[in-house]
Amino acid sequence: MTRAAPLLAAKLLPPGAGPLHLPRPRLMDRLRAGLERRATIVVAGPGYGKTALLARFLKESGEDSVWYSLDPSDSDPSVFFRYLVRGIKEMAPEFGERSQGFWEALRFRPEEAERLADVFIGDAEESLGGRIVLVLDGVQHLEGAEACARALRRLLAYLPGAMHLVLVGRSLPELGLKPLLAEGVVTLIDGDDLLFTPEETRTLLRDTFDLPAPPETVERLHSRTRGWVTALQLLRQTALLGAGADDLPEALFARTESEIFDYFSEEVFASEPKEIREFLLGSCPPTEIDPEVCAEVLQGLDVRGILAGLVRRHLFISALESRSAYYAYDPLFLDFLRRKLRAARGAEETRALDLRYGRAFARRGAFARALQHFLAAESVREIVGLLHRHGEPIVRAGLLGAVREAALFLAARGVRAPAASALWGEACRLAGDHGAAVGHFEAALAERGEGKGEISGRPATWHARPRQRRRPWRRPKTGTPPCGPAS
Repeated sequence: MTRAAPLLAAKLLPPGAGPLHLPRPRLMDRLRAGLERRATIVVAGPGYGKTALLARFLKESGEDSVWYSLDPSDSDPSVFFRYLVRGIKEMAPEFGERSQGFWEALRFRPEEAERLADVFIGDAEESLGGRIVLVLDGVQHLEGAEACARALRRLLAYLPGAMHLVLVGRSLPELGLKPLLAEGVVTLIDGDDLLFTPEETRTLLRDTFDLPAPPETVERLHSRTRGWVTALQLLRQTALLGAGADDLPEALFARTESEIFDYFSEEVFASEPKEIREFLLGSCPPTEIDPEVCAEVLQGLDVRGILAGLVRRHLFISALESRSAYYAYDPLFLDFLRRKLRAARGAEETRALDLRYGRAFARRGAFARALQHFLAAESVREIVGLLHRHGEPIVRAGLLGAVREAALFLAARGVRAPAASALWGEACRLAGDHGAAVGHFEAALAERGEGKGEISGRPATWHARPRQRRRPWRRPKTGTPPCGPAS
């Protein structure tokens, strides 16, 4: 049996709990009490401090924990459970050994999502002694992924006492929470709970930010920010408080939260030296920052030195907790930087930057991440070359959605590459959609017969010939099934 491709270690690294954090006993008490229940759900918009709160709680509580950061590629149940098992095996090495054969047999059968959950639950009952807190950060990426939603519903219904599940996200897939909340087996913390109280705002400004402010200023700021912690942090970064409350624009906090963030982020960004601005824009395409990859792409910059300085100054970046140094931007700041990159450098230069990242990841064998950047770069040649040389490991890793996205991209560009069609067919076959698989295999054979490439052999034998008509390509929605009609 073909071995599955390696998982990304960075996705199982917990975020660091930074020093600029206000103790929030009321929320810590709720999280602590929630451990006696089956699950805790923390759901709120971006910038509410969800991740920081959980990271601080786990550090202070000393609970054994596994932190899994989700992204759109995790909407396939086989990928989802591979990460879960990998994370728990680091805490309990014997986890999953009894059922190894079941995991292999079910790996490419998303219709068996509930059985995957049952195997996982059985392993937890047999292997775990003390309690483990399992954090799934970014569950909004599972919206629309019905198979993963079914698996989560199963876990919420039958999770053993040795495991506590924490779901963190901007939104949630359909999990049937109402009866669970009514039964009292789930704790829910939402955006209103995460907003700072007036007293917490005063303590944050005075004790954590070291910004003395009279009571009337605190009251004014709290009413304008509604206790939204990201707005308060941005005020500190731009030092607007130091000039006095009267200097704050009157209409500022009547804006949306994203507008508030962009307003202050522009101030923070513009105040940085040119080298730092270049690094901020150049390092934002990947979701996590690997200094080694960054240094290869951004040659001429002292990447490690800049990263250390940004972390030291708490500039919306944190080091992920691990022996290897990975970093991640605050999600709102990352979104801002990506918009800034496109506006400042234009579409062509942005695609060129993604192309360099894709090649750097490919050289390190991280083919799934490379494919994501090649798609962002809209590089037909790199996508086809990667699928031709390394498509099978991507499929065998269970990343069927990535293969489908690449195949749809090529079809929208009028490119008929037999390697892509054959891989799409294999993805459908593994997903159990044999009718669609046959259609894609036949398309691959027809394209090969038309002289447009080879299904196997040396990459140099591929020659893409676009059709005359081009269709616009749109990124598929998260959770879209990997199969479909042959193009």
